Amino acid sequence: MDKIFYFDYCALVIMSAILFALIYRRLSYGTNNRAFLMLVVSMILTTVFDLGMEHLNRAVPKSKNIPLFLPYFFSYGYFLMRNAGNIFFIIYILVMSKPVLRLKKYLKRPMIYIPYVVIVGLLVSNFFTGKVFTITHEEGYSRGPMIILVYVTAILYSFIGIWYMLKCHKYVARDRWKIMLLQYPLTFISLVIQFFWPNLLVEMFSMSISLLLILIMVVKPEDAIDTKSEVLSYSEFCLEMAKYKHTKESVSIVIIRLTNSYQVRAELGEKKFNSYITKIARHLANRFTYHRQNSNIYFDQSGCFFVTLESDKFDMEHIVPMEIGVFKNKMSDLSSFGLRFDKKICTVRCPKDISTVESLLHFAASFHEMMDPTTTYMPASELVNTKGFHIRNHMNEILDRAIKTNRLEMYYQPIYSFKEKAFVSAEALVRLNDPVFGFIPPGMFIPAAEQNSFIIPIGDFILEDVFRFISENNFEELGLKYIEINLSVSQCIRRSLCDQIFSLKDSYRINTEQVNFEITESAYDNSGDILSENIKALSDAGFTISLDDYGTGYSNMQRVLSIPLTLVKVDKSLADRLNTKKGRTVVKNTISMMHDIDMHIVVEGVETKNTLDELERMGADYIQGYYFSKPLPEKDFIEFLKKNNRRSS
Repeated sequence: MDKIFYFDYCALVIMSAILFALIYRRLSYGTNNRAFLMLVVSMILTTVFDLGMEHLNRAVPKSKNIPLFLPYFFSYGYFLMRNAGNIFFIIYILVMSKPVLRLKKYLKRPMIYIPYVVIVGLLVSNFFTGKVFTITHEEGYSRGPMIILVYVTAILYSFIGIWYMLKCHKYVARDRWKIMLLQYPLTFISLVIQFFWPNLLVEMFSMSISLLLILIMVVKPEDAIDTKSEVLSYSEFCLEMAKYKHTKESVSIVIIRLTNSYQVRAELGEKKFNSYITKIARHLANRFTYHRQNSNIYFDQSGCFFVTLESDKFDMEHIVPMEIGVFKNKMSDLSSFGLRFDKKICTVRCPKDISTVESLLHFAASFHEMMDPTTTYMPASELVNTKGFHIRNHMNEILDRAIKTNRLEMYYQPIYSFKEKAFVSAEALVRLNDPVFGFIPPGMFIPAAEQNSFIIPIGDFILEDVFRFISENNFEELGLKYIEINLSVSQCIRRSLCDQIFSLKDSYRINTEQVNFEITESAYDNSGDILSENIKALSDAGFTISLDDYGTGYSNMQRVLSIPLTLVKVDKSLADRLNTKKGRTVVKNTISMMHDIDMHIVVEGVETKNTLDELERMGADYIQGYYFSKPLPEKDFIEFLKKNNRRSS
């Protein structure tokens, strides 16, 4: 029966297209891509040998002029390359599921190579026995009784591959895992078909379909590589750490956080900034190569490098501080732009210093805040035992407990009016006192709450408690006119925000003039139409709106004029500059400009009598800061008002 070659021809076309796509898209970078490239090349060679073997074996009985070594060459080549492809696919599974820097260890496992050694032995013995196959001019290609062992070894490789796939299903993305696993039932079906119907050459065609699916669904360079900087991405780092956790391998990591990356990015522009990131990554790779260390370098666009090192015995604590000077010199050309990268560096040994992936990622995001401002480098071993680390490591637990067991409390920081010589308002500030860790600084739990969706229930608590406070106290007797409440971005973009606030107003029977809502510049700048609609609706209802933290970020008048504001709060960073000529000029002009457009000014962070007097001369309206009082619990705040406002009267 004549064999049908169309399946093999289609397979060759599909595989060649895959190879072209890999080369054209430059997918030879990274261990994952190289392993897949090797697999594709081996399958192309297998298909070529398969076509050559079948064509020659069919031609041999018809022409005695064909030397027998040619069909033997292609036949042996087919069997060797086909099973080599099985090895390459198992290697690809290992690459996808094991830590890259530990692959040498896993690739040494005998079970990967023993079936191939058996096949090589069978083919060598076939020279003498002809028990696997024979080729003669009279009968052409004939299968021998031992051919079944070739198929058995192929099935054995399938079982090995499936076993690895089942072991790695927890740390390979679900869609990728399914596509990779699909290769085995497709191969098994094609082997069965080709064994019972040898004229249907479907085996390589099924393999080409598997490779095509892997190219489309599994080989995703945009996931593995940060396309902006051409460095391995943060998501790839997270996957790699999950592999270390699952295999219980130890790993050494150098974390380099560029603490001012956002400012540098804004000044340089996206393209120039990312060219520097690429330059830094290459420099790091060269330096660790110089110290005879295999390394992988990852970058998170928030401004953080992660360098994983092959050797657990590498003396990071000695070498890394030495390299800081070299690193600084490499970046010296930024000075021509009047810029520099501020960096904090930490070395971590996992799981010795930090045992879980989640804890490591939390640590990487916050370790620079736990370091002394004058220190550039610290090993993680000196940080992980601090209270700050343990708080951050358990922050979700702390926030969940605070909301469920009512551990939140409102504090109020008085705001002084120059005109009325009294404290006429206050900013409501939430505080958290945990039964396990004690007082949690708001600078720690507020950002964590915003990142982990706890800010909504916290915001609900603030609104409810402040409205209650207003309803239970006689503002006129206390001398108060309104309380300032901060609204988070998450609250502002909720369509139900206004209905919630109007319901609280009616429930507690308070006047809209008694509440001022604060929003930050960044919140307004980075949100969409819902925030604008909510702010306008609140303003139309009679609530006043203030802009908080003016003077930080990229303040501009267009933003101020676009919001229905009555108050602008000048950030502490500007008040701190009043001791300089430039600082005084900026603050004075800011106050004058705001008055010209009928805005009132609140200056935050006032701590000294000199600053207070200077701001009074400049015409500031309101003052908030430690000079008068720190934030106070509700009862202490009421006593403060009774005492100080009575004295003012």
